Amino acid sequence: MEAYFEEIQDDILHYKERFELRYITIDKTNEMFRNLSLEILDYLARGDAELFDRAFEYNIKTMHEEFESVIARGVTDEKAQGTLLMFFLRCAEEMLIREGEIENASLNRLHSIMTAKGYIYPDYISTQKHFAIDKLPDIIKRMQILDGSYKPVTL
Repeated sequence: MEAYFEEIQDDILHYKERFELRYITIDKTNEMFRNLSLEILDYLARGDAELFDRAFEYNIKTMHEEFESVIARGVTDEKAQGTLLMFFLRCAEEMLIREGEIENASLNRLHSIMTAKGYIYPDYISTQKHFAIDKLPDIIKRMQILDGSYKPVTL
């Protein structure tokens, strides 16, 4: 996998600062997701870029343009928040599949919340949520088998 996160970590940190100042919360649930997003952005901006490149390989390949667009444009509206949540959920699910655990507490909490029953999401988030939970495990396993890196992980 090509290096990805190392090159954009400064941009993620700058975006996090902008997001923190400009994102307006409308209720407690929205505020909870805002705070989790800020914590995860900080984690991605300051954490182990090599781990991220390995643990989020499929997500980087398939969703990097959407993520980069939000970061580069500095967008902080609800659509941007939805894009971030989907990127983060997919990262969490892929890390769980590849590494056997979600090492970051905020990423783990987001995954737990978004995969729990009871939350009703807009259609575009719901569709991505179901993709991440239902389809992503098989896709990652197939990728690993093809590149020879498959190691069964017991959860």
